[in-house]
Amino acid sequence: MLGMPQGGTIAALSRAGSSPPARDRFIWFFLQVAALWVLVTAAGLTPAASGLGTHLQLGLPPCAVLTWTGIPCPGCGLTTSFAYMAKLEFADAFRANPAGVPLFGAVLLAALMSPLGWLRGWSIADAALRLRLPWVAVGLGVALGAAWLLRVCVILLA
Repeated sequence: MLGMPQGGTIAALSRAGSSPPARDRFIWFFLQVAALWVLVTAAGLTPAASGLGTHLQLGLPPCAVLTWTGIPCPGCGLTTSFAYMAKLEFADAFRANPAGVPLFGAVLLAALMSPLGWLRGWSIADAALRLRLPWVAVGLGVALGAAWLLRVCVILLA
């Protein structure tokens, strides 16, 4: 692969050159705290049986797009999907919002990788490029958009 050092991604990051600035360690720490907060919050929620509305348990308002149009927004069902994923109920998570499954995986990966980045002093920019995070972000965005289009088609054709 172009620009990929020999020995694999994680090994290459471990051998990365000079120590990154304190800013990078702060970002790794912040990523760890944010990812853990999302995972712990998801685990503490009771998924809404309808597949939508779990976020109301957090004191958030109902989805304005769904309220105004009757069509769910791309994010509708993500909190429910995360709550199901935290309970390892994959099929229900997929039904709530198919994009929630890979998004949850990304948050879980961030929770697992960020302590390594912080402790080993990996550069955020270097890690993002070596792990192909721009492409991962595009892939997750496409998954979210495709899941939303599928849901809208099902609603409109019903």
